[in-house]
Amino acid sequence: DFKLGGAGYTGNGMDAFSIMTFNPIYVSLAARPEELEFRPSSAFLVQGTYQLGDSWVSLGYGKTMLERLDTDGDPSTPDSPPLLRSQTGISAGLYHRIGQVVLGLDYFNAHYGFDARLVTNPAVPGTTIGEENEQTVHTLNGGVTLEW
Repeated sequence: DFKLGGAGYTGNGMDAFSIMTFNPIYVSLAARPEELEFRPSSAFLVQGTYQLGDSWVSLGYGKTMLERLDTDGDPSTPDSPPLLRSQTGISAGLYHRIGQVVLGLDYFNAHYGFDARLVTNPAVPGTTIGEENEQTVHTLNGGVTLEW
């Protein structure tokens, strides 16, 4: 009735968002092409389900950690671009089977953490203020799946 699984990786230049030719998520921010390096990253994922008759619940937690490189520059330089440092996902789902139809309701919390940085203070020209950079996205989905 209970299932548990996990996965992980570590390496250079690996990430789910590597769809662009130059992407600072997996390539350094070097100014000169010959200095470009793949960004080291590591990640893990744990998922589990528990079945109760024709219904089941699923839970998952995963995190990707991305390292800085020397060619990224100093994050304390005013108005430097924010660099993604972590991606965290938490999921939960409830499902119920009625014959060949599965009713589902699932929730996903995505959290992105970036380097803290200094930005120009718009209220006082010539000064900077610290800025924490993070983003959280909550997604709730419901649906019906027909199996055949």
